[in-house]
Amino acid sequence: MQRLIGYGLRLDAQLAVPGAVPDDRDGPADLAILRDPPQSTGDAPVYARTDAGLCFVCPGVASYRIAAQSIHVAPDPDARPDMITGMLVATALPAWLWLRGRFVLHAGAVRLSRGGAIAIAGASGSGKSTILAQLAAAGAAVIGDDTIAFSRDTGALASGLGGGWFSARDDGGARPFVAVDMRQSCSGAALAAILLLDQRCEGEGGLMRIDPVAAVAALLTHRHRPRVPALLDRTVEVLHDATLLAGTIPLYSWRRRAGVATLTPAEWAMLERIGMGKEIE
Repeated sequence: MQRLIGYGLRLDAQLAVPGAVPDDRDGPADLAILRDPPQSTGDAPVYARTDAGLCFVCPGVASYRIAAQSIHVAPDPDARPDMITGMLVATALPAWLWLRGRFVLHAGAVRLSRGGAIAIAGASGSGKSTILAQLAAAGAAVIGDDTIAFSRDTGALASGLGGGWFSARDDGGARPFVAVDMRQSCSGAALAAILLLDQRCEGEGGLMRIDPVAAVAALLTHRHRPRVPALLDRTVEVLHDATLLAGTIPLYSWRRRAGVATLTPAEWAMLERIGMGKEIE
């Protein structure tokens, strides 16, 4: 059993948790991740409500029984270890965060080397990981790669798995995990802004502030594992949380030039300005 920190919480884990970092703090764990004996995933439903919480089944990989204090992982006998831990991070942990009352955003986040922290959301393949890698290479501290959680008690404070990110691949294959030095990992930070990657454009692109009503809709659109709150009967609570976040953190639509992956000097300046809480003209 290893003691880790993830989403600002103490995790005791019998499996690897890519992105969680070692933790030497004493005290009870907030979550125990336990490995159960292998069992066939069969034809079980992908998501199911249980008396204790939820069960998530990824056929051919594992079943994940999710409760408030534990996740029991029963691997499929033929599953690859990286797939087991990958689905733990990508699906079981976000479901657990919803169960614990968090608002879970499908986004990466960093604390900039100059300025504050920002989150970047967008559809799969929109370039989130590519941008995060460039920001980290320039000295930004990683808060999280794919899942960012907010608590109603902490407002704009975003937390994640800050130990690295899963790098992008053009061929659609398994994404290798890129670890960062502990000094470049951040367990949580107050966000100055959330940037939503929009459609590519032929011109220079740029940022546009999203009005509060549209911001609520955008946050709901970019929830991570959005089926889970409905299963947990949290729909009204989640709408309330999205409204609070939209009133607390500025949201911007970010349109980038088609065919350009590398951040331009104008984009670097824009991100620094946003990180420092300044409006974009």
